[in-house]
Amino acid sequence: MSRRFWEDLAERVATTWACSFVGLLIAGGRHWHTMPHITSAAVSALAAAAMTAKGLISRKVGDPNSAGLMPAAPKGSTGGGQ
Repeated sequence: MSRRFWEDLAERVATTWACSFVGLLIAGGRHWHTMPHITSAAVSALAAAAMTAKGLISRKVGDPNSAGLMPAAPKGSTGGGQ
């Protein structure tokens, strides 16, 4: 596994955790304080764990240097579409 893969996976896991945590706080609306922040952090950690598993599995499916499921771009491709 390359350094690029680990950096990609770390970014995906961190953003998944952060988005989940903020989403739980926002979903609470005016009553955001009723769910303890530690519970929000724990639920977000479950989402991050699922993202870690997905990233490790996707290495076998897609580009081995990416935590994404998409296959590697063909050589010479800029990835810009048509």
